[in-house]
Amino acid sequence: MGTGRTRAQRREQAVALLAEGSAMSTGLAALLLSVSPKTVARWCREGTIKAFRPGGGGQWRVDAADIAKRLLRDNQGI
Repeated sequence: MGTGRTRAQRREQAVALLAEGSAMSTGLAALLLSVSPKTVARWCREGTIKAFRPGGGGQWRVDAADIAKRLLRDNQGI
């Protein structure tokens, strides 16, 4: 990632964004969902998860509420 943050620090940031209901990067969403960032980006392109690109381009920002729903569904076996 090149940011110098540890995996635990990135996970902490992702959980904080999730709690706030803020959008997050594909990398942080991937960390929470235990998949690769490329998988999350593909889901964004396919419309499998709610996401947007600020200004119509650039990097994806993933909807925190959608990530929370996926985490709940995955943990409940629904």
